[in-house]
Amino acid sequence: MKSSYANNVTSIPQNTIECVNSSKSNETQRCPQFFSRERINLESHQLILLSKSIDQTEQDDTLFTSNQLRQIVDYTKRMDNIEETLQFIEATKDTITFLICSGSLGQIIIPQTHTLKNIRSIYVYCRNQQYHKQWSTEYPKIKEVYIDLDLLLNDLRSDVEHYLQEERNDIFSGIGRDNYTLETYTFSWWNYVISLICHLTYPEDCRQNFLQVLRSYYQNKEVELKILDEFERSYASDSSVLWYTRNTFLYLVINTALRQKNIEVIFLFAFFIKDIYVQLKNQYEIFRINYLNDPKINVYRAQIISLTEINLLKQNGRDFINNSFFSTTLDCSYALFILGSSTGPNDETQRVLFEIEIDVRLMSQPFGLISNLSYFPNENEVLFMIGTYFKTIQCVYDDDKHIYIAKLRLEDDSFTLKRKLDLAGLTPRATLKAGAVDISKHLYRVGEIDINIVFDQLFQLFPNEKQWLNAIRHHTIAILYRQYNWLRDCPEYVNIVLSSYHQALTIYQAYLNDKELDCALDIADIYYGMGKIYHIYVQDYLLANEKFDLGICFCNSSLQTITNIGTRIELYHSITLMYEYKALVENDESQRKRLILDAIKYQKLQLEEMLSCLPCDNPSFMNCISNLAWLQTSVDLVNEAQINYEKLLDIYLQNPEQSFSEIATIYNTLSEINIEK
Repeated sequence: MKSSYANNVTSIPQNTIECVNSSKSNETQRCPQFFSRERINLESHQLILLSKSIDQTEQDDTLFTSNQLRQIVDYTKRMDNIEETLQFIEATKDTITFLICSGSLGQIIIPQTHTLKNIRSIYVYCRNQQYHKQWSTEYPKIKEVYIDLDLLLNDLRSDVEHYLQEERNDIFSGIGRDNYTLETYTFSWWNYVISLICHLTYPEDCRQNFLQVLRSYYQNKEVELKILDEFERSYASDSSVLWYTRNTFLYLVINTALRQKNIEVIFLFAFFIKDIYVQLKNQYEIFRINYLNDPKINVYRAQIISLTEINLLKQNGRDFINNSFFSTTLDCSYALFILGSSTGPNDETQRVLFEIEIDVRLMSQPFGLISNLSYFPNENEVLFMIGTYFKTIQCVYDDDKHIYIAKLRLEDDSFTLKRKLDLAGLTPRATLKAGAVDISKHLYRVGEIDINIVFDQLFQLFPNEKQWLNAIRHHTIAILYRQYNWLRDCPEYVNIVLSSYHQALTIYQAYLNDKELDCALDIADIYYGMGKIYHIYVQDYLLANEKFDLGICFCNSSLQTITNIGTRIELYHSITLMYEYKALVENDESQRKRLILDAIKYQKLQLEEMLSCLPCDNPSFMNCISNLAWLQTSVDLVNEAQINYEKLLDIYLQNPEQSFSEIATIYNTLSEINIEK
């Protein structure tokens, strides 16, 4: 009997499968995708002007010309409706906001917005200064009640410049859900996107596209346009750090986009990020060699953060990751100078000195001393790559300095780095394919809108590869919707998963003979995924077994011609998984045992391939041994299972402090095996 899921699964509509054009013209032209100012703010701050010029008791807001305001804050929004303004402030809660409002509207909106983290400063402009000053004294974020337009603009300009200086010196933390310069450590989808960006080979017109888009966005902004002209004349890959450290809008835009995980802007800056990454990798090797005899050093960072973040730092042992480039200095006195005036221990915003211990012998994302590359060579700056892993040791308030001192430690990130795909040595096209597939396995964490944005950016960068990239997009959407809770709660998603699988499969099959793309693993994964969906949610066991059999047959056929060891390892793994699943749903005991023995056969073949290319402490190698031993136990091959568990135990015992739970589990399993004997 079929479940309720089956009732929601219809035949896959053929018109949902996009046509695959086999033409691969090299003459495809890329067109720059210009940013709509209504949709995208490239900077970390904005200005809202809220006033009704028809209110005769107020100053006329037309006195504020767009050009005047844009020279101070590029992203300026004129509004005359309180409800719409509140909605806009909520929608842009990750953006620092300066607010100019009339007296009458300010009296309504300021009590509702004053405590919001993203509201930086408020300026009330009116005719009746005496009246509005009476209520405004209750709200410290109100800079002043103005009747003089020039005075207001001067104060606004000064406050914005002060904010930008804080941003430039990296002493103002981001705000909002994803905007902390340091955030709780998770090896998220974003790390894979950044990794891909750092390894792609970009089209020759990439910089020109970058300049066109930014010139369009900053039209009539003389300062920004002059910087872009200079960038066009002088930028080279080996000057990326120089340009990054310059006090220009480019520095602010790139870090804002990184903190906010703005996919479109990051892909616009992708070539720039890659160039910085390459320079940092070179400096990383130099730095490690220079400090090899004295491998532990301290670097320092001055920053203003919220009291909430201070409380997180007080949780000793907490892991953090930087989600943008992370600037530090070897000079503690310079960091303290940057930090400026002191604060009380309970103030809402806190000045903190990060003291970070580095051990250059550890594996981590690249970092290095960039004095010889920086626009400011005297700052002794040590720059860390996006995605570096830190642990908090201590955070205490210093009563003498009147600041918090937070001690962090650079952590060994070898396990994470081993998990990341090795893209070295691949052709540019193969790198794009491997990297896109790699991020597709992690984009289920974001949602369909962001998945489409990522792939739209790849389509824009590589129009000649759009067809097979579209297959990966469909595959990614299937991975997104096949999540257990989604399918359990929304059975209509089963249709979306199967439709997406079919569309991806159709395109992959058209590229099956393209050795550079190597689509065999993708096809195998689709057959496996479809088999699981038909079994669990449609409860059509015949169709489920049919998909598993097609997948096994396809993998075996591919193994006859594929010589790449990495691909062969994954194909053996796919066959093992499909035999395991067939055994799981098999009711006949003798048939079930035969299927598990087949799974064991291919797991051993996978292990043989791994022995030729992976160290014994590689996580994938260890998982393979563990699963093989478990399979052997399930069919009473206890002697073979015992040998493999003991091999695994020997590996874990090489580093017992980090493997305590695994060691305990294996000892327990071996005890059970010996009891059964």
